[in-house]
Amino acid sequence: MKKSKKTLVTCLMLLFIFSLKASDEMNLKISENENLIVEMKKTEPNAILSLLNQEGEVIFKDRFFGDSIYTRKLKFEELPDGEYTLVLDKTFSTSNSVIKKSKAGLELGLESVTFKPTFKIEGQKVNLYLANPEQLNLYVQIFDSEGVEVGNFRCKDQVMKKTLDFSRVPAGSYTVKVKTPQDEFTKEVEI
Repeated sequence: MKKSKKTLVTCLMLLFIFSLKASDEMNLKISENENLIVEMKKTEPNAILSLLNQEGEVIFKDRFFGDSIYTRKLKFEELPDGEYTLVLDKTFSTSNSVIKKSKAGLELGLESVTFKPTFKIEGQKVNLYLANPEQLNLYVQIFDSEGVEVGNFRCKDQVMKKTLDFSRVPAGSYTVKVKTPQDEFTKEVEI
């Protein structure tokens, strides 16, 4: 029974991942003039597309308003050789694509997807969800309004689904930090 449950969760996670990729349908192409052509269909409203240089500085940024088709040509001709990252930041995930520029031209590198936590506040309880298909070590910390840690826990579940109960603490502002090996997400909650 436990194995069936784990298999079901894994299948659901894979479907979720594929639906995320399909919802954007982001295609990257390299033109002969060292230009990167970005094409997307069915963009999520308020998603942000950014191009970062090696130092992490934003050199291009565009916000979506639920466009059905998006096409943009990013010119790399005058940019120095190096590694660039194209980031698509959405509500529940962030997609990264590495672009390498050298004397030989442009080359597409690794692509990755990072899931973001979802918070749902219901009275004095905060429901926390996070897809963790690689079963990475997740570390969650809760801080009060003065920055004092009032709780923490670790999790390696494929889907982190936790309810944080604030009924035994004073009303006020709290900060919930979720740390993955690569990222850190912070959410302010008012109880």
